[in-house]
Amino acid sequence: MSSKLRSKSMGPGAGTSPAEKLKKSQGQQMKDAGLEIQGLIERLEVQVKELNISTRKDKEGLQEFDRHLGALKEEKRKITADIAAKEKYLASFEEIIKPLDDQFNNIEGFLKGHYDSAKVKYDKGIKLLEREFDYHRMYRRPDKPFFGVPFKPK
Repeated sequence: MSSKLRSKSMGPGAGTSPAEKLKKSQGQQMKDAGLEIQGLIERLEVQVKELNISTRKDKEGLQEFDRHLGALKEEKRKITADIAAKEKYLASFEEIIKPLDDQFNNIEGFLKGHYDSAKVKYDKGIKLLEREFDYHRMYRRPDKPFFGVPFKPK
């Protein structure tokens, strides 16, 4: 086979030997180096565009984060103010309620004393009815009124 056929069947540059490559002209070497540099610059430009897009998205995300953080800080401020107001109310609540609680306890004690006295007097009255008029609680008929002679103490 001839060298022309060999180079066609193996692709371009397949038949060039290392010695032939070294023999390239200086212009061809400069052209090859320029193409490599151009390819590198194009790849770097694409990477710079991708980084710019990524940076822009990061800035937008940061702005959204700052908006959300601001809303959370405002909510924290409101909750803190609400807690402070409620703590102040609870502190004053003791001052407001304490006199009313004392008054209620006094009234409760007063009523308890009168109720206890009424129970004793009621018991004494029932015993008097039993003794003087043969009254018996178990045999009293609810549908018939109790009849007896009014008692007048001596």
